[in-house]
Order: sequence, then C-alpha cells, then structure tokens
Amino acid sequence: MRTQLRVSLRRVWLLVAGTLMLAVPFAFAQLPGVPPVQAGMRATFYSSSASVRGTTQQAVLKPNCDPSKEDCWTDPSGRTIGLDDVPTASGQGYTNVDILYLDGQTCVMRFTAYTLDPADGRVVTAASGGDVTTGGSCSDYWINPAQLLQMPPQSTSTLRVLRGPYTVGTITVDAITIASSTSGGTNNSSYDTGTGLLVVASSRSQGGAVPTIQNNTIVAGAGGSLLTYTQVLNARLMPGIGAVEGLPSHVLNANRMVYDCSQLTQVMGVGAIETPCRLEVRLGQRTDMWLMANALQSMPDAIGTFTTTESAHVIAATGHGGYYAAPSLLAGLQAGTVLDVDPVTGIRTTVTGVDDTAVMILEESNAERKTLVYDRRSGWLLQYVLEQHLPTGSFTTRFSLAGVE
Repeated sequence: MRTQLRVSLRRVWLLVAGTLMLAVPFAFAQLPGVPPVQAGMRATFYSSSASVRGTTQQAVLKPNCDPSKEDCWTDPSGRTIGLDDVPTASGQGYTNVDILYLDGQTCVMRFTAYTLDPADGRVVTAASGGDVTTGGSCSDYWINPAQLLQMPPQSTSTLRVLRGPYTVGTITVDAITIASSTSGGTNNSSYDTGTGLLVVASSRSQGGAVPTIQNNTIVAGAGGSLLTYTQVLNARLMPGIGAVEGLPSHVLNANRMVYDCSQLTQVMGVGAIETPCRLEVRLGQRTDMWLMANALQSMPDAIGTFTTTESAHVIAATGHGGYYAAPSLLAGLQAGTVLDVDPVTGIRTTVTGVDDTAVMILEESNAERKTLVYDRRSGWLLQYVLEQHLPTGSFTTRFSLAGVE
C-alpha cells in the first residue's frame, strides 16, 4: 500500500477564503442530519495550505558564479555568494477520516488524503495512514461533546475558549472555539457542541529567519509563514467502515508482512521507467479489536542505495481499505455491486470480481484507479494497484503479498 507520512488536517490553508470556498463543491457545512460520531462514520474535510515568503530572495553559495558577469559577490573568506528566489508552495484537497473503532477512551482512525487540481478538478490519492488516540478525542477531528461542555470560557494572552454561534457559509452552529497563540504562531479550532466534530480550523506558523544580502553583507531576512485552513464538508455512516468483530488469532499472532512492488512511470515524450521496490509492514501494538502497523517502503535511488519512506497504519476487522478485511464482510460481497459513490470526492467503489479465493474491489476517481484484492479466507490484502493519470504522465504502483510471518 502506498506509504506516505502522516497528515494532520490542521496543516491546511485558504489563501482567499471567499474565492476558494466558492470553487469547492461543498456537500454541507455542518450538521443537518449528521448522526452522533461513532464507529463506522466517515467525515470528509476540505483542506488547503500554503507557505508565504517573508523575504523574496535568499543568499546561497554559487561557487561557479563570476561577479564580473553575474549578480553575485565574494565574501572575505573567499566564498562566492548570490541570491535565489525564496520558494513558495500551496495546495488543496480532501481528507476522508474513517472511524474504525471508538469507545470511552480510544479512537482508531484510518485516513486518506486526496489532492484536488484547481485547473481541471482531478482527484488523486496523496497519502494514507492510520492513528490511535486516547482521552476522548479522535486526533484534531473530534472531541467528546461532554468534554467540550466542561471547558469553561476563558481569555488570556495565550489561550481563549469562546462559546456561541459560528457561521460557515449558510449554516450557523453552536460552537466552542479554542484559540491559542505563541511566539511561533496561532491556532484556532471550532467544534460543534452537539456532535464534537471539528467544523473549521486555521493556523499560522512563523518560520525561521532567511539569510539575505544587504549592501554586500549577509543579514537575517524575515522568515516565511505557513498558513492553513480546514473545513468539514460531510459526515455519514457507511457500511464496512466500523470494526464488526475482534481480530482473529492469525492476525493477532502475525508480526510482519512483506510485499514485492514496482513503480511504473510513463512521461509523454520521455518513455516508461519501471523501478522495483519492497514494502515491509511491521505489526506492533495490538488489542483484540485493533492493531498498529508500521510500513516501510524501500526504493533504489540513482546512486545504488535505498531510500525508505515510513508511515503508520491501523488494522481492524472492517471492510476494504487496509491490509486486512474481515472475511465475514468479504463473504457477503457480489461482483458488480456498487459499494459507494462519495458525495464530495466523486470516488466510485465497486466490487469488480469475486471467486472462491479472492475478492477484487475498485475505487475510481476522475484521475485514478485503485484496485484491492483480498484473500476471502484469511482476509489479508493480496494485491494493491494504484494507477494515477496526471497532466505530466501516468504513474502505476503495484504491490503483491510475498509472505506473512
């Protein structure tokens, strides 16, 4: 499975709130008809982020620069220094947060983050992972309403807790807003008091100073800022998301899974390049209902060494989406069944094949196809294929289960 680093919904941004919000097909801002937060719920958020530079140019070493011909200079130690533009970046997308298990103390979540291309509306997977949090919350996305109601209003120089109506678009909700401020930035999160769901979050964090040149001297220029924005779009109960039973012994007794993989890149005018890779999934902390997994994907680089990326995942007795799916749920699937059409991302999920040994499920957006094949008896993910079609070319990643220990 594609391994990416963890994503936090609060690390998102909206540059011009009114403009971008009009461009996003919101399902609803919050709450009409939303059931209580529970296992089996999917909450979908719009998220965006951007870095804003404080200094337009930064000082960099330019050893081959000729001061007589180019814009650079030599300092007293003999180093040749010039200026480059300070880079900036921005992006937007959606995040599906699936609650697999929830009790009074523990929340087990699986998330999938998608990028949204503002030019043509392409939706492709950017990251996936999982998390387990305790203490009556699901990371930043949900706080137990009973705990929210116990928060007394307060206002200090570093923390404010406010109660009252909060308007998002055409919807007004009864909310609790928690605003914190430090020398490094600010964070603001507003939660619906009825369900505890995060409604809106934003943040601003200040980066460190950037070296720049003034009068042939390197000085500290203003650092950039990271601005973030998040807004809930949809929350609904979905069959197959919540854990339906405890994990079987062959899952609880497993310690490692290994997948052989390959990545095929096809760029127009360049051709195709296929690179082999390997994925090791180490199974760690576990209870009868859930299990933490750490996935490490290794790929060879141009100099003959390996680059490894790492990500956290969770396993529970749910439907498709992870490294394991409950055989009791797989047994009820029939080829041709449409499992879901997501009202925000537009992703259509279909059972494309069922035989005596395996079940094949396809998730398809306007720019990618994601195929998952599960063993009907053990529930293990046997194969995973991610095909993405972007303006620059197509990218296909294939994983095949080599063994479970």
